[in-house]
Amino acid sequence: DGKEPQGISGYVNYHITAPARLKFDLTAQNGEVKVKDMVGGGKIATTNGDVEVKGTKGLQEIHTANGGIHLSSITSEAPLRLTTDNGNIDTKALDVQEVVAQTNNGGIRLEGRATSLNLTSQQGEIDAVLSPQAALKNAKIHSSNGHIGLTLPPQSNANLKATTANGSITFEERGNKQNHESRFEKVLGSGGGLI
Repeated sequence: DGKEPQGISGYVNYHITAPARLKFDLTAQNGEVKVKDMVGGGKIATTNGDVEVKGTKGLQEIHTANGGIHLSSITSEAPLRLTTDNGNIDTKALDVQEVVAQTNNGGIRLEGRATSLNLTSQQGEIDAVLSPQAALKNAKIHSSNGHIGLTLPPQSNANLKATTANGSITFEERGNKQNHESRFEKVLGSGGGLI
């Protein structure tokens, strides 16, 4: 009768199977993005939705305006850039050279191996646990409003510098805890990059 139907809505899910070596550049407007077992590397962007990536090599960049980023078993020689305006960033079993992760309203949890870290949260906690094989050369970790935890391998060589404007600093080495009010500096091992 020429009238548009009332009260009907729908959605579309895409499930794409591609050769593992294919380089990808994925963009979504409203919805989550999942990638698994790719080795060609690539980028992902979504406006509203979580991003989940597993077992992938060469990942370079993920951005979501409103959602979380969840990674596991990721290897990359290229810098890995992770940004979300509103959501958590959670990584497990990373093996990368450099990680740059930023969230404006959420926390960051990083586990794995990296040589360079730049982690920033405006409203959330940051917890980075580096594997015993990690050889961290430099790190910058900043939270405007939240706890920061950093676990380094015992053999780390670095210059550690920690400051807080509203809180305290606890340094633990071989079971020995030291509490500091606003500033702490220590040479780890034979020294090295600034953490």
